[in-house]
Amino acid sequence: DAMSQMMLLGNKSNNNRSKLDSFNTIDIANTLWAYAKTGKSSPQLFDSMSQMMLDGSNDNNRNKLNFFNAQNIASTLWAYAKTRNSSPQLFDAMSQMMVSNDYRYKLKYFTTQEIANTLWAY
Repeated sequence: DAMSQMMLLGNKSNNNRSKLDSFNTIDIANTLWAYAKTGKSSPQLFDSMSQMMLDGSNDNNRNKLNFFNAQNIASTLWAYAKTRNSSPQLFDAMSQMMVSNDYRYKLKYFTTQEIANTLWAY
């Protein structure tokens, strides 16, 4: 499964970019959350994930952020903050999503826990 593959990648994440490309939004959010929950920082993995989410030049990645829901956004931001991995571009992109006109990302659709996790991340 996707989670066990990611756990095995560790610091080799940059060399295995094609495996990351197959991740959907739930795979991304859950993997980052799992690393954060276990206290593993893995800057290379977090950097690769950030680049993959922001990279719209690859057909597999095009608009990947557009498929994130409130839970995916909150979990992803929380994981970056918890592990102290920095991705200002990703945080900016997700901020723009939350203030966009798209109902999927509006803060009023976030649960109280998702709002708390998102605010804590910033």
